[in-house]
Amino acid sequence: GPLAIGQSGNLASQLLIIVTSISATGKEEQNIKSYRPISLLPTLGKLLEKRLLQGFNFQKRKKLQHPLQYEFRAEKSSDDALLHVTSLLEQGPRQEKHAVLISLDISGAFGSLQYSSKRDRFASLSLFSNISETLLDTLRNRKVAMQTSVRPVLWEQTQGCPRGSCSGPAFRNIVADEILSVQWPQGVHLQAFADYFAFIVTDNAREGLRKLSKLALDKFKVWADKNKLYVSMGKSSYVLYSKLVRGPTIKWGNQSISRKNHLKYLGVTIDHKLSWLPHVIEQAKRAMDQYRQLCRIGGKTWGINKNIRRLLYKKVIEITLCHGAAAWGHNMTSRLQKKLDSIQRLFLLYITGAYRTTPTAALRVVTGLRPPPPTNPTRSNLCPSCSNKIFIQLFHQNHIDSGAKAIYTDGSKTDEGTGSAYSILENYGIIASCLGKLHRSNSDFQAEILAIRMAIEAASSLHRPIKIWTDSLSSLMAILDPKSHYSIV
Repeated sequence: GPLAIGQSGNLASQLLIIVTSISATGKEEQNIKSYRPISLLPTLGKLLEKRLLQGFNFQKRKKLQHPLQYEFRAEKSSDDALLHVTSLLEQGPRQEKHAVLISLDISGAFGSLQYSSKRDRFASLSLFSNISETLLDTLRNRKVAMQTSVRPVLWEQTQGCPRGSCSGPAFRNIVADEILSVQWPQGVHLQAFADYFAFIVTDNAREGLRKLSKLALDKFKVWADKNKLYVSMGKSSYVLYSKLVRGPTIKWGNQSISRKNHLKYLGVTIDHKLSWLPHVIEQAKRAMDQYRQLCRIGGKTWGINKNIRRLLYKKVIEITLCHGAAAWGHNMTSRLQKKLDSIQRLFLLYITGAYRTTPTAALRVVTGLRPPPPTNPTRSNLCPSCSNKIFIQLFHQNHIDSGAKAIYTDGSKTDEGTGSAYSILENYGIIASCLGKLHRSNSDFQAEILAIRMAIEAASSLHRPIKIWTDSLSSLMAILDPKSHYSIV
């Protein structure tokens, strides 16, 4: 049944958090480890935690948050974590090195993390302010109450990061940053996403892989034991990326970590050949299950209309098929593409109700749907990001920048034609320029956008910060719009 966590004798003495235990799928209901606590915060409690976290901006101000922690980070996502892992694994063969991917899963999703560890971490970082002290005060004197047939039963709450908590991820990341900040030897890489940690170890020899892996795991174990965190050996494994017949023996303490041909990391199956075929096959099975469910609520001549079917495909099926495409979409093979096309064709027929002999290309034209990756845009293309370091600033008429290097763009349409141009200025002189002529049917807006695009491409090759000036406000507004329908944007 539901539990209640409250506090007494401090600022949040009147706050009460309802914690509901939900059984994990496929687990025994009688086993206590089969349940995960979910926090249901009241409005007042959520507002308090949100306000404290907004003021608790030390991570950005002092840059304490480690860049290899990808959970609950601005401009970071699981796609970034996957892309970083795959890029490191692909570098191994190019450098003629053997590589090992070790996946470690913290048991209970930091459920055993002690409150004392959180306070010690604050103390080690010298984080003392009114907001940090208030945030830490929410951890003191916590009690858990369970209603019984006789009376409520109370006991002290001294550990855990229940899901649904606003401050839970922040506390968890602060503790995880301690192990991420360790100076690892060359050939050892560690990154984290929530309770999933991934080691990538590279070396020229099998024995070198074993020694580096042992060194890395021993340090990780010391940190885990200090914070009373436990690694789930059943969910932890490693994959060898090498032509070695006999791989290294990798142990967690005295227990050997199982070697597999593929493992699942952040929902993506990474195999030992980086072929991505096991992942696509698994996602195809999930999509087929969803297809069978859809067939129950609509057929060719009955049920939900075509617009709803197309919307379900875009918001559910396509996300299933393209999960993690940022990591594997650029390594598409004809076999993977055929597998994805065959799955998509079933849904195209389901949406249109067309004959089975209808070509797939025609079905895509009718529905307006694109093929699966690599032509399908990833989430990074759909969300505005400051990581590109492109900032927009208005300036007055006849403005001329200082002697620093800058690019000025312009596009126009006259009776003589349509064109785009940009000039690179430094020390008040033009050092480079480019002119482009467009078709007469192109608009002035398209010319302005093309000029900005050419300037960005030129700036990216300079490998230094540079300002780009334009007099087209409509172009800037289109660039800022994450839902812009202009393909060139």
